Amino acid sequence: MIMSKTTETFKYYFGIYRHMNLTKPMVRVFRIVCHENDTLQSIAKEAKKSLGWTSDILSQLIKAQFVTAELAASRPGSRKIFGVADTAYAIKLKQLMYAKPYIDFSEIITGSKLRVLMAILYDWKDYKTISKMLKASDHAVRQTVPKLKNRGIISKKGRLLKFNDVAWNHLFEFLKELRNFSGLNGFLLWQFEKEAIYTVDDIKLAKGTLTGFNRYKDFGIRVATVTGCCHLPEKKISKEEIFIHSLLQVDDPRLLHLALAFYVKHNLNTNKVKNLAMYYDCFSRYEELKTLPLLEEEYKKLEYFHTEFDRKDFRRIAHMYGVKNV
Repeated sequence: MIMSKTTETFKYYFGIYRHMNLTKPMVRVFRIVCHENDTLQSIAKEAKKSLGWTSDILSQLIKAQFVTAELAASRPGSRKIFGVADTAYAIKLKQLMYAKPYIDFSEIITGSKLRVLMAILYDWKDYKTISKMLKASDHAVRQTVPKLKNRGIISKKGRLLKFNDVAWNHLFEFLKELRNFSGLNGFLLWQFEKEAIYTVDDIKLAKGTLTGFNRYKDFGIRVATVTGCCHLPEKKISKEEIFIHSLLQVDDPRLLHLALAFYVKHNLNTNKVKNLAMYYDCFSRYEELKTLPLLEEEYKKLEYFHTEFDRKDFRRIAHMYGVKNV
């Protein structure tokens, strides 16, 4: 189930993706721009750096769409004026700096620290999963985490790590906008750097590889839908990946019960499913779903799916697809 022209699609959508490799100078110059220093000269003076150095950093910020530059016709010599870009993540970073003026964010959201925070932003992950997402060594990740954990930015549960969005809500909002920045035409379900899962409202518009509920029919559970759930870049997708990707789509009882029927019906590799759940920010959802077959209650509101489990309706759907003993 691989759609056509996905190589061109990948280059188009992710070619414009800039892994936000923010540096300390970029963050510090951005803060200066936030404080209404709008000319190269005033920014360089505030930064105590040369015009050439400042111009180079501003060029990097412009390329990453944190800063804009326009000619000021009303000023002598038609000099460029600089300002904060209107991208969602640039606006959130400006708000973050105003909300926490006493914190030097150049020590937090740059280099490897930024990538680790982006990886653990939404759900619990172990070091192995973080290393896989970053394509970095386990040792490198373990060296980075303490610098963030000591500030209370990372929560720890056993061997699992997660961003502390309660204590650092403004930082969370900035990182969320930064991580989800995309040129994709559709509804984004999940994205990390150059990999994405998203839905389109017409399956004819699907690009990459179909996944999620669109692929359930290949495994004996037909789901009627006009939408298409896609994975970019294109690749062969296992039934465990199809199942985990579908958990990202669940937003009502019917889809929940279909996902649970798929889970019970097929002999999924438990370790593989758990690892994929962590990778795709579905760990809490997966852990919650696993409890449902043995649940004594007939009805329960679920915390991580934000919907309800109805055993009677689940039995009805399960029996439709030959799932017994539920």
